[in-house]
Amino acid sequence: MKKKIVAGILTLVMAVGMSSSAYAEIKRVNEIEPNDSFTKATNFSFVDYVILDGQMSSESDFDYFRFQAPNTGTFTIDCGILQDVPAGELEVVLYSKTGAVLKSKKLNSRNELRFDYQLTKDQVYYIGVETMHDTSFDYTIDFFEAN
Repeated sequence: MKKKIVAGILTLVMAVGMSSSAYAEIKRVNEIEPNDSFTKATNFSFVDYVILDGQMSSESDFDYFRFQAPNTGTFTIDCGILQDVPAGELEVVLYSKTGAVLKSKKLNSRNELRFDYQLTKDQVYYIGVETMHDTSFDYTIDFFEAN
């Protein structure tokens, strides 16, 4: 329950701060299991701001999300967790449609994991989430075009 309240507050604060002249369209996407490979990835369409919700169930869990870039530009991936997960035990990877690693980042000691990447319009990409932690935990990924 706390997670949903915190996520809702963060979403509201971020939406208000995005633009004073227009409201951002926010879309929430829950992972659909099994999504442990590119062929089983949870598909989503992109709007102004996407929040991906998932759960890592064990240290051998992998989650994949598939999307098509809405335009060419720099996009931000910002992963958040509310549980105490040691630094380095969560990794988010951006893949090309062929499976090539474009960028990856691991959770730091402040429980932060954020990076930017230049996407190309209409290209297919995958976001992969991987854990080395042996306890189940929830995560959210805020995904949006950087200004």
